Amino acid sequence: MTFFFREGVLSLYRGEIIRKLLPREFNGQIWVSIVERFCGHCALTDSKNFTVDHFIPVSWGHGGLTIRNVYPLNASLNSCKRHKNPFVWFEENRDKIDEERWNELIFYIAVQNDLMVEELREFTFWCEANKRSIKQVKADQRDSKERFGWKRHNSYDSYNTFP
Repeated sequence: MTFFFREGVLSLYRGEIIRKLLPREFNGQIWVSIVERFCGHCALTDSKNFTVDHFIPVSWGHGGLTIRNVYPLNASLNSCKRHKNPFVWFEENRDKIDEERWNELIFYIAVQNDLMVEELREFTFWCEANKRSIKQVKADQRDSKERFGWKRHNSYDSYNTFP
């Protein structure tokens, strides 16, 4: 018997396997607190039609389903972002995204990861440049920041404070 997979189907299957291997520290209560943090709206628009977005795409073999990597994103924006680098994606979609909200989101994600904003950017590009296969994720389950060598900064006094 021969099976034929379209690239998209195979990619979804690979993504599901990697998603199950990456950190998963998430439940309904955590999601509610994240959504409340963004006042019940998409983090980047006023839309109440949002889904969970992974800041660092799971398909890269980094991130996972944790408070450090998810936020509410308008469903159509999420569909367009897919597995793109969020910083590159923002530049491509500046006309659809409020820059002040983008900056607030970046600050929020940075704080959740105990990083400065510029470190988050550098870390995100590192994750993109160092995508991992299913085999690599299985072999090394350490947090991606640990693999890269990031140290905890305790840089911010409050997770809910913006510059």
